[in-house]
Amino acid sequence: YLESKCRELVKDGIAIFPCLYTDDKAPRWWEIGSHVAIWSRIHARIKNYVSGYILSIETNEQAKNKAQIESCINAMRMEMPGAEYYGTHLQWSVGGLYFWSGISTPKNADIILVEYSWSPHIGDAVGVDGLKKEYDVIKAREPNLKLVHHEFNINAMSATGKAQTEFLRTQ
Repeated sequence: YLESKCRELVKDGIAIFPCLYTDDKAPRWWEIGSHVAIWSRIHARIKNYVSGYILSIETNEQAKNKAQIESCINAMRMEMPGAEYYGTHLQWSVGGLYFWSGISTPKNADIILVEYSWSPHIGDAVGVDGLKKEYDVIKAREPNLKLVHHEFNINAMSATGKAQTEFLRTQ
């Protein structure tokens, strides 16, 4: 079933980026070493359709340090070889023990799904200028990394949400 859905999505021009883990719920991303056999089997079925793999959403929340994230990305690369991109989701300059600030970006990540430093529930209050300022900082610190800016305003249909999205589309 998964393979046929992937084939269908690719036929429709959609890039596929499976996200292996969700937040800090079981199974947990930092335990990827215990799950490599199943990920390898899944990869064998869908590898021809996948553009990249994302380790987890909300990786900052439980990460101990950059090396821990890099180790997990290495496990993805080893057990699911041949994808164009390997990365994770990080919230800018927010975290538990680990804070993403550019200098702490996992060196083996090709792509980061970017969550801005504020709660997306207050995206309208941050405004377009607030988004632009943080975008400029992130981009200056990560000029060569593929960044997918996707978590900045939960109210995407508001005038502010539309303007923020339009700004990001022009970058």
